[in-house]
Amino acid sequence: MKSRNAQRWLQYGVSALVGLALSLTVAVSRGLSGSVNLAWNARYLSDGFFVAGLLMTGVGALVLVASTDFFDIFTYGFKSLLVLFTPLCVAWAMQRKRPTARFLACCGIALPLLALVMTYSRSGGLSIAAAALVFVYYLDKRLIPPAFVVCILAIPFLPDSIMTRLLTIFNPADSSASFRILVWQGVLDLLADFGFTGIGMGPYTFANIFPLYAVNEHTTAVVHSQMLYLELFLEWGALGFTGFMWLMLRHVKDSAFAITRERDKSLRLSLTATLSGFCGIAVLSVFEYIWYYPRILFAFFILLGAALGLMRAAKAGNKLKGDADARYNHTLRKAARIAGLRAAHRAYSRAALPLFRAGVDRPHAGLRHRGHTA
Repeated sequence: MKSRNAQRWLQYGVSALVGLALSLTVAVSRGLSGSVNLAWNARYLSDGFFVAGLLMTGVGALVLVASTDFFDIFTYGFKSLLVLFTPLCVAWAMQRKRPTARFLACCGIALPLLALVMTYSRSGGLSIAAAALVFVYYLDKRLIPPAFVVCILAIPFLPDSIMTRLLTIFNPADSSASFRILVWQGVLDLLADFGFTGIGMGPYTFANIFPLYAVNEHTTAVVHSQMLYLELFLEWGALGFTGFMWLMLRHVKDSAFAITRERDKSLRLSLTATLSGFCGIAVLSVFEYIWYYPRILFAFFILLGAALGLMRAAKAGNKLKGDADARYNHTLRKAARIAGLRAAHRAYSRAALPLFRAGVDRPHAGLRHRGHTA
């Protein structure tokens, strides 16, 4: 009981320090300083406490609502949308020019991430972590070790419920993990018969055929395979699955090369965000059939279209820059040739002018040399 009270007071203290730091940050960004009169400093402090209080109230409301299991209805779709589009939001926030706008945008991104934490989704947490790892890798590789250290140091401050939920990842007796394993066993048996041709698209086909291959009576009512890759292999067959994997792997490779070649910071950051979103959703697809909901399927291809458009823009920009560089180099070579001709002309003039002057001063020197007279 004492340890729980101590942990609660520690959480309250950390929250108070975060709120105070946020208030002072906003107040200083507004103009709080010793050279300003008291009335203006009071106004700046009131702005800071208002923003901090509003954000802390929002966080508290999220925690309160999450304690009622309200976010469970959004778990599958909500976490998929967050994994897909949070890297783009981070890229947008990082490109704000004003520090205050950048800070407030980052605080706004933290709220839906906190809501994701409150859903206790293990696959959502792993996918967001994978997306963040890819984003930080292409942003600055030197930030990865400090990020790991911060994550390890944050473990003691996590609530007991979240720690218990995370530890169930490695527990084979967990109900959701064991249920997925049973479903996957039945799907593998189904693939043994229809792996090459597939069973056809749509959840109704799966729901009608899978009960014949279910391992036990508890898995007969499932409507999908609990994994995107198994579902696509089962519905599309070997050829369709190979085509989809070729498309995604080719897209990841092209995005990675475009990031390394791109010179424009804004475009490179946007390409990094799209690649991070796809890497995160690839991890989530191992544990969920994300395309079961049409809105997630639509969002997936929206991000794919945005990524292809960014790569095309990067390719066009690099082509224009290459043409400009080629014209510049051609101009430099032409100028060098002209400068070389002028230098050669000056050198010839320096060498020939004394001879020319000598011939003018003694016009018959050559004739006398040959034995003639003037």
